Amino acid sequence: MQIKTALIMATEKLSACDDPSREASYLLSAVLKKDRSYLYAHGEDSLDAATLAQLNTWLTQRVAGKPLAYLVGEKAFWDDSFLVNESTLIPRPETECLIEAVLNLLPNHPSIHLADLGTGSGIIAIVLKKMRAAWQVVAVDCSPQALSVAKDNAKKIGVDITFLESDWLAALGAHSMDVLVSNPPYLAEDDAHLNGEIAFEPRDALVAGKDGLDAYRAILKDAKRVLKPKGYIFLEHGSTQAPALMALLEVHHFHVVASIPDQQQHPRILVGQLL
Repeated sequence: MQIKTALIMATEKLSACDDPSREASYLLSAVLKKDRSYLYAHGEDSLDAATLAQLNTWLTQRVAGKPLAYLVGEKAFWDDSFLVNESTLIPRPETECLIEAVLNLLPNHPSIHLADLGTGSGIIAIVLKKMRAAWQVVAVDCSPQALSVAKDNAKKIGVDITFLESDWLAALGAHSMDVLVSNPPYLAEDDAHLNGEIAFEPRDALVAGKDGLDAYRAILKDAKRVLKPKGYIFLEHGSTQAPALMALLEVHHFHVVASIPDQQQHPRILVGQLL
């Protein structure tokens, strides 16, 4: 089968997707390990049997709802492409707002020690280390599988980060950090967003109890022990959770410094400073 014919076939199979033509070209270019311009410059080239079989396997899985990022094993984020698999969440644009908040609100000072809690694929820790090379960054996760992906991403991007397997802050020393950053699970158990493609992502990285706040409770109850005096915490949250999370921050001796919206102007990031 020629490349141009395979593109037509793939587009037809993906007709229920939002942008079948784009997804078809994305999958075929990933199978071939070529950029998408190659497909159109070599449309009359023939695919070998193995390549066509891989494409058809991915098309079947995509039609069944499996996310593109899990099929091809990577996702673009910030200025790089990060490795992902079923043990990690797929990076989302909202998390770039969390990184921007850290970069905008903190000075570029070499004494800063920062921990990324629930690092997953490592995107937050890695981008912050890339942007602030002098900072000491620790990436924390309770999942060894996720940490393995994060380590591979750090090597791929070329940054030096400390990785720590820990249940939130349990393994961090007292008063060892200037900054805590986290995009923790924040969906409630009955959240409607758990349907569709998101069902393929690790549930324990998405769901945090009946109200979606359990991860914040776990982090905040130990944050005062780990942070240095006047330390900061940056938290990504759901679009309706800001009031409840502000109250939790105040209970745990934090002053709310800023509430920052995402690209759709939904409340998304809370910044607190230890009183």
